[in-house]
Amino acid sequence: MTGRRNPADSTKTPSRGAKPAKAARAKPAKPADPSEARAAARQELAAEIRRDVPAADTTAAPTRTEPSLKPVPAKSFSGRLLALGIVMVVITVLLAPSVRTFLQQRSEIAALEAEIAREQEVGRELEETLDRWEDPAYIKAQARERIFLVMPGETRYLVKGEHGVEDVEEQAAAQAPQDLEWVDALWDSVLRSATAP
Repeated sequence: MTGRRNPADSTKTPSRGAKPAKAARAKPAKPADPSEARAAARQELAAEIRRDVPAADTTAAPTRTEPSLKPVPAKSFSGRLLALGIVMVVITVLLAPSVRTFLQQRSEIAALEAEIAREQEVGRELEETLDRWEDPAYIKAQARERIFLVMPGETRYLVKGEHGVEDVEEQAAAQAPQDLEWVDALWDSVLRSATAP
């Protein structure tokens, strides 16, 4: 920058008390250290910048000239908005079947998990019943209640009355289907004896 001359400087007349441009640009002696050379170049550049900038009039009141800021109206519809809308529609069209399938499968999984929980509960109850049937005392008690079985040497008394044998016989007659072959009747009696309370 030091070797460049501003053509505007040649047309300006120096102000009073200012030294001519050639006198201000007197070349200093070349320093031996490179850092001193850089410092000298900086000083020379700073002097040229100060000389090119016109001095501000300190007596006059400073006036700030701000550019008039006018609000820019927003566009109601832009190309970016259109592109965003198209992308959203494409994403919705592509993902809607997948989301519907996902939600349907989640509901099926929830229903199957509830059914598995119910079946596990039924399985636990059946295991408890099976464990009870392995106890000989429970088997004897069920035989006494269901088919009025008595052990040798025991005497069983049946009391007829309001809730006596007649009701049991009527219930058995109502539950027993008529006109079955003997094999079907036998199987039906086995099922009824297993499920009766």
